[in-house]
Amino acid sequence: MSRQELREACHALALLIGLRPAARKLGIKEGTALYWSSKLKWKLPEAFNGPQIRLKNEFNQTQSAVRETIEETMREHSDDARLYLASAGLKASHAAASCEGDELLAKERSIGVLNTARTLDTVHGWTVARTQGTNVAVQVNIPLPSAQEMAERKAIHDKLALIFKTDNGF
Repeated sequence: MSRQELREACHALALLIGLRPAARKLGIKEGTALYWSSKLKWKLPEAFNGPQIRLKNEFNQTQSAVRETIEETMREHSDDARLYLASAGLKASHAAASCEGDELLAKERSIGVLNTARTLDTVHGWTVARTQGTNVAVQVNIPLPSAQEMAERKAIHDKLALIFKTDNGF
């Protein structure tokens, strides 16, 4: 990858995950990425000005395309988000389980429990697992008659046609 391509890749990835994580992901020194950002006046989202998150698998030499790096980053973020949502849902479920029945009937509490249940259903895929039926594949092999068998059948049909023509007066 040329220096220009690496700079463009860093810029594209920085728009998605921030400048420093993008530099680490691509194996570029953070100072170099900061210099490029300043020199070329990259406009990056404000969300990345806060504390930076260090990403897993910071430098992977086998990945050269930006798309692959973005996909990997998105998978990592997705897995982390799923884990954190499941953890938050577990805590909320424990809190709901410790409530008395009449407390759960309060409007705000019941809405909160319902939202927690929906979040956990989405995270864990309970409804999807229940609604997916089992797929059954059936293969039926019907042997096709050979040319000789077809000729024999035609002869039998012709004989039967003659019998029925003479008997029925057709």
